Amino acid sequence: MMRKTAVTLLAAASLFVFAGCGETSGGSSTGNDSSSGSASSGSASQNATTGETVAGSGDGKTLVAYFSLPDSETDDSTVTVDGENLGNVQYMAMTIADSTGADLFRIEPATPYTTDHDALTEVALQEQRDNARPELAANVENFDQYDTVFLGYPIWWSDMPQILYTFMESNDFAGKTVIPFSSHGGSGLAGTVESITRTLPDATVVENALSISRNDMESTPDRVSAWLQELGY
Repeated sequence: MMRKTAVTLLAAASLFVFAGCGETSGGSSTGNDSSSGSASSGSASQNATTGETVAGSGDGKTLVAYFSLPDSETDDSTVTVDGENLGNVQYMAMTIADSTGADLFRIEPATPYTTDHDALTEVALQEQRDNARPELAANVENFDQYDTVFLGYPIWWSDMPQILYTFMESNDFAGKTVIPFSSHGGSGLAGTVESITRTLPDATVVENALSISRNDMESTPDRVSAWLQELGY
C-alpha cells in the first residue's frame, strides 16, 4: 500500500480551511455498496453517558453506513490499496465491515457533488449555512433489521456533510447503537459525536468514536483493529 503525497501548497491550505476533511471533491462514484459480509450479532457498544463498554443485547445485524467523496484534484483524500484508489472514509468503512462481518452501505446524494475542489468547498459551506438536507440517491432497505450502525463521514467545515443529517433523519434509529468514525485533516471529530447524539436522541451513540488523520491512513487496519477491541469486538 502506498500513500499518495503529491499535494500543492495551495490545495493543502484550501483543505485546511475546509475543516481538514480529507475528502473534499467529488471523484467518480461507485454507487451504494452491497452487503460485504455475514450479519454480526451480539455486537458491543459503549454507553454514551457512562463511557462503559457493554455487549449488544439484540439479535439484529450490523451496518456500516458511510459517506465518502474522494478528491480528484488533491491526492490526500485518497489511499491506494492493492492498486485501487479508495476514499479515506471508504477505506475505513471497508476495513470495519471486513473485521465485523457487517453489511456495507454508501450514502450518496441524488444530485452528485461537483468534482471541482474550490466549487465544492463553496457548495458545502452554503449547504451548512442553509441547514440543507440533500436528497439521498437511495436509502437502506430493511433498516429495522440492524441493531448497530457504524456511521462514517469526513469533516467538512468543522461538521459532518449535510447529507449525513439527511440520512439520520430519513431512518428510524430508535433503540439502535450508533458508532461514529471519521477522517480529518487536523480537526479531529470536531464535535460531531455530540451533533449525532442531539440528532438521534432515541439512539445510544458511542462516545469512543474513531478519527484518523488523512495523513495517517496507512495505519487504518491497525487503528480499526485496536478500536474494535476497545468496543468489545
